[in-house]
Amino acid sequence: MKYLKNLIQKKKVVSKQEKLEAFSKSVKPDVQTRKSEAVDLCHYSISVPVSVKRDQSALVPIFQGNFGGEQVCVYNESVRAKNPMSTMLFKNTTGLILEGGPITMYEKGEYIGEGMLDTIQPNDDKLIPYAVELGCIVTTSNGTQSQSTHQSVVSNGILSTQRFYYYWKKYEINNKSTKKLDFILEHPITYQTNLFNTMDPYEKTDNYYRFRFPIPPKQKIVFVAVERKQLSDTFYLDNLNDHQIVTWHSQNLIDEKTKQILHEMATKFQIRADLNNQISRAKSELNDHFRNQRRITQNMKSLRDTSDQRKLRDRYVQELTTSEDEIEKIRENIKKLEKNLHVLQTSLTKEVNALRYETILNVPKPVLPQSQIKIQADKLNQKLTHFHEKGDEALPSGFDQDYIKLGIECDSELGTLHDKRDHEEECIVRSNFPIPDFVKIYYFEMTVEDPGKSEAIAIGAVPDDHTLKGMPGWENSIGYHGDDGNMFFCDGQGAKLGPTYSKNDTVGFGLDRTTKNAFFTHNGKLVKVIPDNKFALFSKTLYPCIGLASQNAKITVNFGTIPFLYKLESKY
Repeated sequence: MKYLKNLIQKKKVVSKQEKLEAFSKSVKPDVQTRKSEAVDLCHYSISVPVSVKRDQSALVPIFQGNFGGEQVCVYNESVRAKNPMSTMLFKNTTGLILEGGPITMYEKGEYIGEGMLDTIQPNDDKLIPYAVELGCIVTTSNGTQSQSTHQSVVSNGILSTQRFYYYWKKYEINNKSTKKLDFILEHPITYQTNLFNTMDPYEKTDNYYRFRFPIPPKQKIVFVAVERKQLSDTFYLDNLNDHQIVTWHSQNLIDEKTKQILHEMATKFQIRADLNNQISRAKSELNDHFRNQRRITQNMKSLRDTSDQRKLRDRYVQELTTSEDEIEKIRENIKKLEKNLHVLQTSLTKEVNALRYETILNVPKPVLPQSQIKIQADKLNQKLTHFHEKGDEALPSGFDQDYIKLGIECDSELGTLHDKRDHEEECIVRSNFPIPDFVKIYYFEMTVEDPGKSEAIAIGAVPDDHTLKGMPGWENSIGYHGDDGNMFFCDGQGAKLGPTYSKNDTVGFGLDRTTKNAFFTHNGKLVKVIPDNKFALFSKTLYPCIGLASQNAKITVNFGTIPFLYKLESKY
């Protein structure tokens, strides 16, 4: 930590150096503050009076001491496109409110630049740029990428799809100097996006992410910031046609069963449209009769009582009689059509509200530029070195946000999953990364905060190509289920494994590639070791996973960021 000395020099008003030193030692700020709507007001009191002769002036120091600070290098493309700024990360450790003003920087007694200090509160810190770092060159490039639809939901008469849109920006940072740079990169926040596969910022402002990392001398690194936005498309089922249904099915947005149901609905929607058209035509015909009757009535008013006009009147009367008969028939027809429409609409409403379908598609991951700076998962590698061998691949550290059913709320940072769906349906939530090949023994745990309505929860592992429907263990996977204590291993039958688990229980799943065994734990104790003698599942690329089919279930998953309840060092 370097310290910045803020000393306001003053003109000598006394002749003896001893008096000046005594005065400096007497500077003891007595600071009082009071709130104002605009600023914090303060005044400083000194214990030794100062005399200033007539027609003379003096600079009087009100504070002398050390300030906390760090010398950093800050890059903001909107400030300077090619170079970062040499900057002081100033820390107000005085306990006082400091007014803004110019500040001069010295390094080893040599002047290196000037900056402006804004008013700063006690214990706050400010970035104060004071010079251009010409020894560092930054070049940037950017792009966007759209991903295919990864989720489809049919509910309440609507088919909605979800897809991701990616914004990336690449920073090539070339440190040509002979000194190590403590680099801070300010990356603008794109509206309604979240960071994706990017290292965590050390700070976030209203408009910028601030990433901080060292750059060795004479080295060039690449940093890529990726932001992701989720886009939704909505289609109303009452507007669909057979061609649209076939297209959705070909894109795997609906399954065969839903396709057939939608075809039947489309036929009924067409019948409904035909009924509405018939009713509209009948009402139009009815209005034509009314207009014709008004015309005849007006004409009859102008007729005289002559032989010819009496014949015309009789003709008009006959037309009115015929028209009334037609009107009666049309009204009966409209009544019948509206009744049929009501029956059909009631049936359709029930069918539409009852139709529910959701699928998560395994779409290809986007091909994006890669940073040379390792992402957050590398921090996990360091925390797990007590039992995980080091490697370059990322370990599971959170949930795969691309493939989570709607209604399941997850927080990878806290490791929490909350099933907020209004219905119970089996689904799998897998980790963001698979278990790397370099890991010989892998283990993770989950703690049940709330088992939910049916207590149907499970822990286990699934291969990369596994569907995220169902529960772990039912098909080409392994899982330990909480509601019955059964283990399912590549089948839907299951066999008793150990105790059931519910609120406040902690269970774990482990994989030992050296012996090709899996194992489960319950509240810190080993339940059973499972050999893979039949399915060769444990030699595949596996994702740790959680199974959920219980309304309002809430669990917390520990991927190794805190100590496990089960002591893995005992090697089961």
